[in-house]
Amino acid sequence: MNTDAFIIAAEIVLIAGIICNMIRMWRKNKKQTQLLSLQRDRIREEKLDAMLKNHAGEKHGASGELSDTPYDVNYHEEDTDVYEEGESYISVQAEVKSVLSTRKYVLHVYDHAEIGREEGSRIVLNDSETAEKQIQLIRTQNDLFAKNLYPQIGAELKRGKNTYPLTKEAVRIHSKDVILVGKTAIKLTLL
Repeated sequence: MNTDAFIIAAEIVLIAGIICNMIRMWRKNKKQTQLLSLQRDRIREEKLDAMLKNHAGEKHGASGELSDTPYDVNYHEEDTDVYEEGESYISVQAEVKSVLSTRKYVLHVYDHAEIGREEGSRIVLNDSETAEKQIQLIRTQNDLFAKNLYPQIGAELKRGKNTYPLTKEAVRIHSKDVILVGKTAIKLTLL
């Protein structure tokens, strides 16, 4: 009986040691994950600062004055597993002005990017007068095109003082073009 008690005590000590080791490993992994997340955030912020530094002095608003609407800057880091290293893309700064806010995005368009109310869109619009997938940006070689995926809801392309209807036919985007859809204006600047 004394040996049975000794074996049980040894098993308990062994199990306790294994549990302590598992807890220590879990804490170590959690700390490494947090450090990795902080490094990614820092790298993302550095990339955003670098991409936006040349555009910091630009005026905002149709009249050329600074807009009173608050800014929310978003940087969409690409999923590196999806694209091959060295694959080309076009960088676009999108300034999205809606009734309540103005948001800036920096996008890397590898082949295409959707804009609309759908959560999976690269730019999610908070505008009930737009479709879930409203606009598609398409990259071909070194050019960027846009088309209206849901022409039942009208969209327009404003280039300088001229405004053109945006249809299912892809239209080449020039830097500073503005897409008007619903109550939202999306200014596209090629970087």
